[in-house]
Amino acid sequence: MVIQFGYIVLFAPAFPLAPFFSMITNLIEIRINLNNMAYNNKRNIAMGSSGIGSWGSIIEFLTLVSIATNCGIIYFTSSVVPAQAQQDWNVDGV
Repeated sequence: MVIQFGYIVLFAPAFPLAPFFSMITNLIEIRINLNNMAYNNKRNIAMGSSGIGSWGSIIEFLTLVSIATNCGIIYFTSSVVPAQAQQDWNVDGV
């Protein structure tokens, strides 16, 4: 799930439908797991937890890196942003 989250947040500008497809596959996976737990397995023993452990810092790192990655993808694939930057940084004054 974290790998899927990483692909989505890092490369969403490259394929904007990826979050939608991810949501669909996650809903299917949840439904399959629910059926499996209801009909095939014994009931799980509930155990408390204070958090999600080291996964929280991994997800936070992915979100911070995705900011730079998404800005870079948009900057290097856009035709408007580099033209505007060239116009703003024109040293000839033309």
